[in-house]
Amino acid sequence: MKIMYNPSTCNHYGVCVEEAQEVFSFAEDGSLLIQTYDIPANLEDKVRDACMMCPTQAIQVEELIQTYDIPANLEDKVRDACMMCPTQAIQVEEE
Repeated sequence: MKIMYNPSTCNHYGVCVEEAQEVFSFAEDGSLLIQTYDIPANLEDKVRDACMMCPTQAIQVEELIQTYDIPANLEDKVRDACMMCPTQAIQVEEE
């Protein structure tokens, strides 16, 4: 997960700072500081909440998705593995 930030739409309400102070804070001049744009897994839920609650949508989450080409002889096995994944973190996209 990564954060996208548009400083021109940020009104510095501080909702993100309240929701995820491990990632967001204010500088002395009042501008928003983002400690890291690459969010650790243990903070993803907090950052998602902060982004959803931002009144101006100045911060947004970009989910990292990787795609792979699967050889034809492995398609059935991969499809089965995807169906058994409890979090649906892996999915098959049929062409």
